[in-house]
Amino acid sequence: VASLTVSDRVPLKGSTDGRVFELVFLDVASPTGTLTTYVMPVCADSSGHIEECSARPEFWRALLGELQSSPDGIESQGLSRLVLRRIGDDSREIDDRRITIHSAEQSNTSVVLGESHFLKLFRRPGSGVNPDVEICSFFSTQTSFTNSPRVEAVVELVSDDGEQTRCIAMISELVPCDGDAWQFTLQQIQKYWEQVADEASVREIDPAADWRAELQTGILQKQSVWEQQLFAGFLDDARLLGRRTAELHAALASCSTEPAFAPEPLQGEDWQGLLDGIEQELGTTCDLIVRVGLPGIDAAETAKQLMEHGRRKLAGLREWSPGSCGAMSTRCHGDYHLGQVLRSADDFVIIDFEGEPDRALLERREKRSPLKDVAGMIRSLHYASNAAAVGLVASPASSIVEPERWQTYWYERCVSELLAGYRATVTEAGVVPESSDDFLVLLDAFLIEKVLYELRYEINNRPDWIAIPLRGLSSVLGL
Repeated sequence: VASLTVSDRVPLKGSTDGRVFELVFLDVASPTGTLTTYVMPVCADSSGHIEECSARPEFWRALLGELQSSPDGIESQGLSRLVLRRIGDDSREIDDRRITIHSAEQSNTSVVLGESHFLKLFRRPGSGVNPDVEICSFFSTQTSFTNSPRVEAVVELVSDDGEQTRCIAMISELVPCDGDAWQFTLQQIQKYWEQVADEASVREIDPAADWRAELQTGILQKQSVWEQQLFAGFLDDARLLGRRTAELHAALASCSTEPAFAPEPLQGEDWQGLLDGIEQELGTTCDLIVRVGLPGIDAAETAKQLMEHGRRKLAGLREWSPGSCGAMSTRCHGDYHLGQVLRSADDFVIIDFEGEPDRALLERREKRSPLKDVAGMIRSLHYASNAAAVGLVASPASSIVEPERWQTYWYERCVSELLAGYRATVTEAGVVPESSDDFLVLLDAFLIEKVLYELRYEINNRPDWIAIPLRGLSSVLGL
């Protein structure tokens, strides 16, 4: 942080016990001059002590109370207005009598309002259209897709001339759930290991599976009674998740008259541009590996191998052209993984359409192949399969012969079911190639793009997890 400036403040009237609540906007400049705006709820007591107060229910009660009673909005010190804008005709009254602050680790702040609403405060509100609000509103008003929360209102900071709008918060229906699909999957893989540890069961099957081979041949391994017990029904869940993902993509591509959502054929220049970006990311990642080093690994040799195989793989991908294979560019989730899906009443509800927070709003709204999302979910399943290795579930290694084979087996079978459910459902939408070979070429590009991002992230943030994306990158590059 090179400098920090308070660029605007929205004072609230509903303060209590001598405390004054405000919504403060901070412009943070980096040493290179990049300016980013953050929003921070603050309160000040009578002595002048100031603190961040997003964990205080009374702040949210004051904010929502004033917004709902002020049709023209709340004037900021910078002469903008903070307004509550309803979406749709069936928006309900927002109950703020019981407020619960969501405690999960996340980049935004989430608040449960009563029994019916969920508020998300966007901590880094960019200027322009917020893709989370845009997509959820599209689902709510123009499609029949019901496996995402219905958005009911947004809170926006609008400049005095109306030319600039920042989406500060989104209020949607509260979805009853048992947590997200990541936690649900970890519970399932723990059960899987417990079943595998039963030696009598292990003798009944040779764990060998390959989702790529099943994709190309179209022959999906049939679940046996023993396998249903082994996976505790999770293969059916993986197939259902594939269907819901396909329905999501079909809904996003369902309106040809809305420019922001109308599908467009994937062009050759788009494909080459994607590969150019991946090649640049490959170089950046390999440079990072050499500069930082990898624990227990010859960093220079690893980077060299990844660079050689990566360039060879990309050269092969460049020989492919979208042509008339049916590949389309559409709006997609953009940051799709198990943590972006809720487990609700034996079904899945997809949330958080904000895209990758580090990217600019315009970039997050760009149309991409829906297989970007599919690649994200495949990578998420690979992370889940490695949960024991990083201590997220009990390690089975001490009681199981060749645990790595069983770990791979779980991953391969789950991905096969995910893709089977996806491809069987997405066909009518006409947004991804019907040919298995074309489908796999396009999917491979997004798998490489995703795993390179993961590897850089783990090097910078979780060195103990580096082996997971490194293993994934080696696999997709054919090392």
